[in-house]
Amino acid sequence: MSQQDNVKAAEFLRAESELVLDEVRLVLLDLPLKAELTRRQKRKRKAEKFKTFGNPIELNGVPIDVKIDGNHAWLAENTSIIRKLDLETGKSLKIFKGHSGPVTALAFCDMHPGSGDKKVLITGSWDMVCATVREPLILLTV
Repeated sequence: MSQQDNVKAAEFLRAESELVLDEVRLVLLDLPLKAELTRRQKRKRKAEKFKTFGNPIELNGVPIDVKIDGNHAWLAENTSIIRKLDLETGKSLKIFKGHSGPVTALAFCDMHPGSGDKKVLITGSWDMVCATVREPLILLTV
């Protein structure tokens, strides 16, 4: 880590400690509503200050399941899509649509049993459909 990263990490930990102390004071001392508002303001300032800490990857949905495959992440999202993400650049390489509910499960299996190729992605969703993604990378209901 660089010196700048160390400073940012220290600032983050200090801000987190202050929030914990504020919560303890609020619970133990039963401070009035003004203290609660101050705490919320501090949390908001902290969120704004550290929103780019660590180069976060921004997504439209919330990942429910994640599988890492080399330099790629496969995300099952609450937006009913499956996303293949490049972990170096943070860019979406492919987006698969087909489920009508949040995708909750991902699993890789071999196209040819025992080959270890892991070319088939099986997905499950709240729409009660299991699907497979395989070459030529289309979503098929099974």
